[in-house]
Amino acid sequence: MLIGIFSTGNNFERRMALRRSWMQYEAARSGDVAVRFFIGLHKNSQVNLELWKEALVYGDIQLMPFVDYYSLISLKTIAICIMGTKILPAKYIMKTDDDAFVRIDQVLTSLKEKPTNGLLYGRISFDSSPHRDRDSKWNGRMMHIHHGLMDLVTLYLGTLQNSLFEATRKEISSFLN
Repeated sequence: MLIGIFSTGNNFERRMALRRSWMQYEAARSGDVAVRFFIGLHKNSQVNLELWKEALVYGDIQLMPFVDYYSLISLKTIAICIMGTKILPAKYIMKTDDDAFVRIDQVLTSLKEKPTNGLLYGRISFDSSPHRDRDSKWNGRMMHIHHGLMDLVTLYLGTLQNSLFEATRKEISSFLN
């Protein structure tokens, strides 16, 4: 299993709290579960230098080649999927945030009890609507993109989108029927 954690450059204390708490579960310590922090670059070069040092010390940081803006959160999600399928191939991929506590033992137990073909955990919000306000942080605009990364994202996006769309369609169909 790969657990990808969204974090930002200045959240060192949060990352340390996770390293000292749930990342101490035997599954994470033994390597059965790989845990990586996905962090974009900071606007402040001193923060980036500290991030680089932290990455060298702990070996659990995946630096993204773009300045970390909320509008690029989908690129971090895609990076987690690429990591879990191409770089550290994992049977399961989980995404979480640096302010969440994960009971790895319960997650693994739950996964053993469920059929594994096309399994998706998540929450569907049927009452939501798109955010159209251009100034909203929830707006899905793609800006500040490093072109090399965009090429990589485009390469994987087609296959990934099709798989996720098909799995989501099946889940929604079974839920509605």
